Amino acid sequence: MTKSEAIELFGGKVKDLAAGLNVSSSAISQWPDGDLPQDQCDRVRGAALRLGLIQGNGRHRDLNEQKEAA
Repeated sequence: MTKSEAIELFGGKVKDLAAGLNVSSSAISQWPDGDLPQDQCDRVRGAALRLGLIQGNGRHRDLNEQKEAA
């Protein structure tokens, strides 16, 4: 994932990505423009999942459905 892909995931606004990650916009501006390190990608995806911007894989949904059925 690149910095621009991360920003796009949060609606194309640096401030929204920063808010989702609970960091400042200036912290995002310090990220490299190319591929992000894996730990940053994981944080972005985790925040996007938590905020409902992306869906988890099928396994997550299955686990949730199993809990509701129990």
